[in-house]
Amino acid sequence: MLGGWLLLGLAVAAPLFPPNDNDQAAAWLRSLGLGDPGRASSRWEVALQLSRAQERLQAGLAPLLSKTELEQMQKLLAAYQPELEQMGVRLQTLEDRVAQLDERVTEQGRIRFSGTFRSSFVSTGVSNTGNPRGGFGPGALNYDDLAGSITGANLTPLNPLGVEPVIDFVTGRPLFNANSFTSALLLNVEADVSEDVLAQLRLYAYSSQGNPLLDAVYGVQPPTAANPFAAGTSPFTGMGLDQLAVTHIPSSTTLTVGSFLPRYMSPQVFLGAVNPRVGEPRVLESYGLHLTGELDNQRWGWEVFGTRLYDGNPGVTAPYKSFALGAALNYRNAGWSATLSGLRAFDDNATAPGLTVGQYTNFNQVAGLGTMNWVNPPGHYVGQQGGPGSPLVAGVGTTTDNRPLAGIPNSDGFGPRATLGPQQLTMGSVHLEYAPGEYTLKGDYGLSDYRPSRNSSFSTRGALWRLGAATELFENRLHLELDYRYTDARYDPMLLQFASPIAGLSPLRVYHRFPDRDQFWQFWSLHNTNEFPHNRQGFWFNTRYQYDPDGAVSFSYRNLTQVSTSLQDVRFLPGALGPTTPNTLVLGFSPGFIDTVFREFSPLSFDANLQPLENPRGYVSSYAAKVGHVFTGTPWKLDAAYDSWTFRRSTSLPAALGGSQNLVDLTYAVGDLAVGYRVDENLMLTLGCERSTIHGHYDPGGIYNPLAIATNRNDFLTRDLVQTNPYFKLDWNVSDGVRFGTELMLYHTVDRVPTSVTPGPLNGIGSTAHPFSWDGHRFGTTLEVDF
Repeated sequence: MLGGWLLLGLAVAAPLFPPNDNDQAAAWLRSLGLGDPGRASSRWEVALQLSRAQERLQAGLAPLLSKTELEQMQKLLAAYQPELEQMGVRLQTLEDRVAQLDERVTEQGRIRFSGTFRSSFVSTGVSNTGNPRGGFGPGALNYDDLAGSITGANLTPLNPLGVEPVIDFVTGRPLFNANSFTSALLLNVEADVSEDVLAQLRLYAYSSQGNPLLDAVYGVQPPTAANPFAAGTSPFTGMGLDQLAVTHIPSSTTLTVGSFLPRYMSPQVFLGAVNPRVGEPRVLESYGLHLTGELDNQRWGWEVFGTRLYDGNPGVTAPYKSFALGAALNYRNAGWSATLSGLRAFDDNATAPGLTVGQYTNFNQVAGLGTMNWVNPPGHYVGQQGGPGSPLVAGVGTTTDNRPLAGIPNSDGFGPRATLGPQQLTMGSVHLEYAPGEYTLKGDYGLSDYRPSRNSSFSTRGALWRLGAATELFENRLHLELDYRYTDARYDPMLLQFASPIAGLSPLRVYHRFPDRDQFWQFWSLHNTNEFPHNRQGFWFNTRYQYDPDGAVSFSYRNLTQVSTSLQDVRFLPGALGPTTPNTLVLGFSPGFIDTVFREFSPLSFDANLQPLENPRGYVSSYAAKVGHVFTGTPWKLDAAYDSWTFRRSTSLPAALGGSQNLVDLTYAVGDLAVGYRVDENLMLTLGCERSTIHGHYDPGGIYNPLAIATNRNDFLTRDLVQTNPYFKLDWNVSDGVRFGTELMLYHTVDRVPTSVTPGPLNGIGSTAHPFSWDGHRFGTTLEVDF
């Protein structure tokens, strides 16, 4: 009973009071259940009540006191010591108890707990509104079944039927019929091991109870160790260690085991894996060992790390495991900053006695319809490696084949079976920046050396550089930035594929990079391709103007060209280098060439000796504008954005010589208009609409060549799509640390390509491909609790 009264009293304890104030002292003691609440107390009565409190502390109730309450008791003891001594009360026991409690409270204060709980429910649905079928015969597609299926969402954008996959054109993520329910709990523990050492621990519990693909793409962000796009595997429900970090405070040296983000490493060398999930963060944390620190009063900063590279390629007989070792050194002084970065990335496996070759798949497809079109270069053909049956051309799964692309034994052929690996990439860069005041000068230079197979002597080098300047004007209200950037087609070409949360679904085309198309759908690169896309050079201009404390407008412009044209650099007829060398036609790129938009030229655009009939260069232009304004004194706000990218490559050839296939005249545009209404300081309602368009002529796979040749035209539309997405959002701060949100997005997708535009053979499969139109929805709720 006394313990209960003491607990109640401590819970409602009054703040500190002057030690000579009888009424406040008595009131605090009465909150412990001591004294008469109906009248004032004398100093002798307060002293008597203190002696009774001592008895309760002796009974073992001291641990229930907080540090604040302990200080109140100490002030009372000092204020009433004369009365207590005259009453013969021994204070030593009480003071010993207080000292023990003080030590315990101090120890408990060295350990701190915090955390976050997040949960999400998502439901998506899609239904066909265009043709019921695409094509004729057994190979035709049932559009009613395709719309809403994972198969429809996972179509390659360059499929033989000439229709785009079922995706959100703004985010580039798949849409299909499914439900998702995910939740994640993160518990953070901080401990002051000593005055100089801080330890931090992060544990997680994650649950995925819906469709695994929908969970991974639209649900709660899984912790790194449970994320199927990162270090996790499917099924990815579980709990464990996410991060353990120990910091030596005087030297700012931190050792991290588990999840980490690079501290000084240049993103032109290693950014980390782009997050395929919708929302933040845009880059996944790495997972491994990370050591970083500072020297000379923070003038020098450094880091070293080793991490798994997230790669979901299934391999032919077994997948590789990919790793990276990195280091960076940074120096800052008097407006100057310089950073040196280096990285070594490589594939490995446990096969003895050596690495098996050719385990990497899904990168070489039918020319123009997939991603790369890589072939073995001269010096690596069967006739130059000992002929058929030689161990040097034994093919995939062996340890002896020394060709860059070792997939097909005894053959110089290429295509989907021309697999590669184990890969190896070495990169380094220097970043310089000078910011003495209102302006900044900066520059980057990077090099990479890539080997598509560690068993092969073949390697290719690439370069990246940037020169730029930025300034702040009008009291920092106007920001101006201009760069010239250069990234050649062979810089950082290491292939890393997104994993699939659904077993057997590989490749998974999970993230279509609209509207800039800076990477292929199932791959991610080590460097920041959004800022430095492969095979591009030109000017990047950005500006932002804060015209009002509650309003700002920004504008961006890009004017880029191809560094190298997309002319295949390896072109040999059978027997061109010897009686049987090569033993097949070889027409493609030596390994390492990447251009995600301007694909290789049509095989029709070469003469009988494989000499090109044309070699045009591709151009890219884009502009983006964004405005945000809060109407002061009202609950209204407005946000608007527009982003457009145009890709052009001309042709001088007629359709019969590949002109339709070589021509690129394609524009992607995305717009968003949103109006927000703040009901009160904790509740915001938003109504908006997104609109996306894909328009122009684009046929790198030549699936429209029969139509182009039959009509002798190159300029017809192969893409003319409009997607309109009205949406409603609610964001509610329920209480301190508790947030709730919900969003409803509707999709109306219209294929406006005429039915007369037929891919494939005339009157054959695919001849009724257009229109492939569909409607859909996405509804989701989120709950976040911080503690």
